Parts: sequence; C-alpha cells; structure tokens
Amino acid sequence: MPVPEGGCARGLSQSNSPWTFGLDPTGRDPLAGAEAASARDHVRSRHSAPLSSQSLGRESILTGRIPSWTRREAGSEAVHPGYHQSQIVVKYPDPSQDRLIVLFGTLLSVTSVAAVVVGTRVLSEFIANFGLALSTYLITLVAGIILGPLWEEPGWRGFALPRLQSSYGPLLGTLILGALWALWHIPGYFGGWLVGSPMALLVSTAAFSVVMTWVYNNTRGSILLMILLQSSSSATLALGALVLPADMSASVSSLVSNGWIPALTYSLVAGLVILATRGRLSAKWT
Repeated sequence: MPVPEGGCARGLSQSNSPWTFGLDPTGRDPLAGAEAASARDHVRSRHSAPLSSQSLGRESILTGRIPSWTRREAGSEAVHPGYHQSQIVVKYPDPSQDRLIVLFGTLLSVTSVAAVVVGTRVLSEFIANFGLALSTYLITLVAGIILGPLWEEPGWRGFALPRLQSSYGPLLGTLILGALWALWHIPGYFGGWLVGSPMALLVSTAAFSVVMTWVYNNTRGSILLMILLQSSSSATLALGALVLPADMSASVSSLVSNGWIPALTYSLVAGLVILATRGRLSAKWT
C-alpha cells in the first residue's frame, strides 16, 4: 500500500510537512463545529484544486493546492481559511518483497496447513526432500505460467477484475470473479485432467481470488505478479506426491484427494485479509 512519507494525513507534528494542514501547533484542529464545517467547505470549493501526479518508479509526487487554516492573532480562537501549494511524496513498498511473497507464500502456507491436518510428517518429508521439492516447484512454476496463467490472467485480473471492483465493490466483485473462475475449470472434470470435489474447487477459487485481489490492489495492478501467484498455486499442489505420507487414514486421504487442503488454506488466508482490510481488500477508492 502507498504510504505518505513521514506518516499519515492527520498525525504529523513537523510544521514543515504538507500533511499538517488544519492542525495548530498543539495538534488540535483549530476548526470545530458548524462554523468550521462551513469554513472547510469554503476552502475546498474556492481554493482547492485536483492534485497532479508524477510517477517516479516506486514513488509518486502529488502536487496541488492544499487547504490550510491559520490563526489571526496569538491567543485567539478566530481562524481564516487559505491555501498553499504543496507536494506530497507517496512511496510504494520494495517490489522484491512482493515477489518473494508471491513466489513462496502459497507454498509455505499450504505446507503449514497440510502439516496441521495430515501430520508433522509432511514437514519432515519436505525437509528431507528439500532439493528435489524446490527444483520440482520451480520447474512446475515456470511450465505452469506458459500453460495457463500467462493467457488467463490478462483476462481475469487485467480486464475483468477492475470492472467488477468498480461495479460491485472489491469483495463482492472478487467473489463473482472467483465463481466464474471455478466455472471456467469445470470442463476439466470431463477431460480427465481435473479431479477432486467441485465444491472444494469453488471454495478454493473464491478464497484464492480474494488473496489475489489483495495482492493486485497492493502492487498497483501488476499482471505479472498475478501470473506468478496463480502458477505458484498449481506448482504447490504438484508437490503433494513428494511430501504427503502414503499411510494416511481413509478420512484424511479423502480430504486430501478432494482438494480440501488448499481450499482450507486459502479460506484462512482470505479470512485474515478480509478482517485486516475490513473487506476493502486494499482497494484505494473505498
């Protein structure tokens, strides 16, 4: 998420910061009550102007006229509106952090949940076969990009997601996209390349769509990271044969074969994302 340099819009104490407008040196808002609201409306309607934006890599510089209020004389509660020209620097996170989360976040989270549901032998097998598991994961990741996400994501997240978020809001729009994504994969059951429970598929695609939308909104709509994230999910599931024990109970084996381990994992992560963002999924306009 973009973060204003120095802090939030209403908490800074530095007098030279463009974010301190509307605050007196004690940190109190000098305008309060009905007259204050009228004064603010006057300033915004008469003096404020849209900010212009200049993008510099992971930073954006916003320039425009910012409303401000100053005291007429010391010790007086009287104020008058005005404005001043200012610049605000908005910084974005280091992209390397985004890539690491996208590349290995799914692998680590699904493996952790599998260890809880199936048993700690999953972790033991993963560590014992780490070299083979990592190479298999990376090869499958690259091959998966070419076979699916490279062609799908420009449509799903590049075209459909922005429009669904705009029309229905981030959460509902994402759930609609997740349902459509599940329907897209239904022919795989008839073709023989998709197995498991259709309900688990629906839960997985809906929950994983929530995670993908959150990443999308926090990476300025990066389709490349969406391609990597979807492929990382497929690559993670391909490791099952290497890390899952052969002597699982019938109930656990049914749970695994029907695809409920990733469905449970994605649901847990999606729930945390929804709670943390209050359902906004880091969309900037909500």
